[in-house]
Amino acid sequence: MWFGTGDDACVYDGKTYTILKHEVKPFKNVRSIIADKNGNIWLGRNDGLWRYDGY
Repeated sequence: MWFGTGDDACVYDGKTYTILKHEVKPFKNVRSIIADKNGNIWLGRNDGLWRYDGY
């Protein structure tokens, strides 16, 4: 399950919550999360659209 909050964006795998980060900084203020047909995860924020690559 993927979800965003005013503080962090997270993924929950049924056992563990993981905060999504970009260059060691957590994604903040994520308003939307969607997967495209290629399996890419996209995060929508106030400052644009970001593709999450898992790092």
